Amino acid sequence: MPHLKDILGDTVRDRCERARLTPRENEVRKCVLRVFAARGSPPDPKEIADLISGTPEMREKLPMAREIPDMVSLSPEMPDVLQGPPENPDMHSLPPENPDISPIARKRPDGLPLPPEKPDILPKIPAVSDVLPVPSEIEVLQALARLHAADILTLRGGRIVAAYPFSAAETRHLVVFSDGHTAYALCAADALGIHFLLDEDITVRSLCPECGREIVIVLEGGKIQSCDPAGAIEFVKARDRCGCHADACCPDLNFFCGPDHLAQWQECGVHSREGVVFSLEEALEESRSIFKGFLG
Repeated sequence: MPHLKDILGDTVRDRCERARLTPRENEVRKCVLRVFAARGSPPDPKEIADLISGTPEMREKLPMAREIPDMVSLSPEMPDVLQGPPENPDMHSLPPENPDISPIARKRPDGLPLPPEKPDILPKIPAVSDVLPVPSEIEVLQALARLHAADILTLRGGRIVAAYPFSAAETRHLVVFSDGHTAYALCAADALGIHFLLDEDITVRSLCPECGREIVIVLEGGKIQSCDPAGAIEFVKARDRCGCHADACCPDLNFFCGPDHLAQWQECGVHSREGVVFSLEEALEESRSIFKGFLG
């Protein structure tokens, strides 16, 4: 059985190691992930700078439901990727919108209510100002540009739209934390990986691409406590296009209700038959190897 990295070419852990991040870049990376986990949406550069430097008002409380503001005006020497082309602020979906995906937040096949609203708190992030100088917003922007270039996170129009394993836009994969707040994962493997990234019990609520049924996986203490339907599997389509993993791989890494649903999905003639099937236990171990200790 091949490993996930053999199918995809590499993982975000591999890319981090190759990038040889500076201490500042690594701290920015971890800050982005912690905020994503705490509220389901990414921080802007000022938030990152304030959180890293330990600004008290930022470390206590911040409204969670606000729009992410535009980036600060960039200096001429800043990389073009941060400025980006003008775009519709409502069009930040990752992966690109697919008409056969029913957005989880608007439609649930079983009619269950959505989880509670996200809490109004930011994570407690250890200050590193006693080790590194307090970062400016420009320094944060430079770090974000480097992380984007290494495919550790994704910027669109100057905004963070994804940071493996999290997505700022709706996907098939909704992760529910024990306190009820939620976050979207980029793919099935990332949804399982959030359990190991944060060392927290979670429930994954994902939609089968074939029938639209919700697949509910409860993870506790590094193990699958329950799965409904019991025969659910993970399918990883062989990579067949270039680009960042969020665009080229994540849309094709999904849970299915079972092998029969995967076969029906493949038989329609639109979708590729090339790929690898993992049992949930196998998928869990693959995600553990990628995300365990990734915030350490």
